[in-house]
Amino acid sequence: MSRPASSPAFAFGTCLARGTATLLSGQLVTGEVATYRTSAIGKVYTPSPFMSALVHDALACLDPGSAQAQESALWALPVEKRRAVAWSAGVVRARIRRFLKWQEEADGTWCFYGRGSTLGPDAATTACAALAVARHTPQPIDRGSARWRTHRRALARFRDPAGPHFTFVAPGGAGYGWIAADGRKVVGFDRIVNAHVMRFLAAAGEEDDALRSYLRTEVERGDRECGSPEHPDPACFAHAVARAWAETPRSDAPAIASALIPWLLARQDEDGGFGGPLSTALATLSLVDLGYAGNALDRSARYLMATVSEAGEWDYQPYLAGGHGSPAFTTAFALAALAGCAAARGDLG
Repeated sequence: MSRPASSPAFAFGTCLARGTATLLSGQLVTGEVATYRTSAIGKVYTPSPFMSALVHDALACLDPGSAQAQESALWALPVEKRRAVAWSAGVVRARIRRFLKWQEEADGTWCFYGRGSTLGPDAATTACAALAVARHTPQPIDRGSARWRTHRRALARFRDPAGPHFTFVAPGGAGYGWIAADGRKVVGFDRIVNAHVMRFLAAAGEEDDALRSYLRTEVERGDRECGSPEHPDPACFAHAVARAWAETPRSDAPAIASALIPWLLARQDEDGGFGGPLSTALATLSLVDLGYAGNALDRSARYLMATVSEAGEWDYQPYLAGGHGSPAFTTAFALAALAGCAAARGDLG
């Protein structure tokens, strides 16, 4: 059970140490980080390479073997906790990569519900899983390697000539964005899916000006509160866009930041949160990736440190439509958010 957000339950180092240990102990033997969806009988376990790939990315900041490691956050910890956190995060991520490799289809795509799913491959799962598997290597990244070429070709099948990517492609070749409640395949584009795709393409050394233009337009439209059909939490879009822009410097980055930072800051509650532990983590990570380093990060860090359980977990909050999420999923992002705050603001105590 979470504590009230009035005062920190644990210090920064304890949160990271307990949280990573809990993630490691709760990880499935397959390497997957278990997540659930809401059903008529309650929460039901639902396999998802997509969700595990997102956890893999979130924990990169705590894994010294990752180019995305937040070294300053790790060095703020006492030696014993630093080693424990780094080891646990590294092992969790290595197990996720093993799971993702097992789930990869022969054509270099991934399915949201796992290998051989009747739903078929989707662009978001493919982009996030491919990035996790292809980028993490002890050798310098060879973007011309067969693996990178395979994944680029796999994602190209989802691309519309206008630039954006469909989420799914039907067996006949027609693309669509999501499935309505009545089972209809709706033609359209999910902007969060496209942000994940752009991030992979940038890592692969490809610039898609049409895709980037589409996402800039989505940022500037001003309807950020509506989320997307598959990602109802508005913080999901800011997080995905901020990640995509942060990893590859672009001349339009200041415009993206000036559009999203004031909107995010206006959504922060008096207790420092943004509507729940996962929403808070996503919003906080967005601010950090957008280059913000102000007092709002201290407030969100205090909220997260006050709402962690004795076991080192944060409460379930859904990430996707249908209630898809889990305490472990929330925990990974909360840990990443704390690390981001520490890197931006200094020692959190």
